[in-house]
Amino acid sequence: MLGKYPGFTALAVLSLAIGIGANTAIFSVLDAVCLRLPPVQNYSQIVRFVKVTDPQVAIGVSIDEYQTMRKELRTLSELAAVSHHAINLRNNDGSITTLPADYVSGNYFSALGVRPALGRLRPG
Repeated sequence: MLGKYPGFTALAVLSLAIGIGANTAIFSVLDAVCLRLPPVQNYSQIVRFVKVTDPQVAIGVSIDEYQTMRKELRTLSELAAVSHHAINLRNNDGSITTLPADYVSGNYFSALGVRPALGRLRPG
């Protein structure tokens, strides 16, 4: 029957191919972003410290508070810090591109138990 109507057959196969390809692409993104755990050791044991000054607002701790916590806390195996920022890069045409960037403490990657994909980390 499909041989009698080659246009219909081609349209049906093309529709199936597009549908399967789109579903595969969407699931791949969803799997990478939402379903997989981050590639760090002991993910379930990672905690985040913030100060709550108002029930609606949670802010990070200062560098002084981080250093005090690092000296005095004995119940944690590691304590690392991260600070979120944005950096501006000037392109060859003179335009500016803003990119997200994080400043991290020297033990950040070892605390998470991750290794660099390329190169090496400076000890510290």
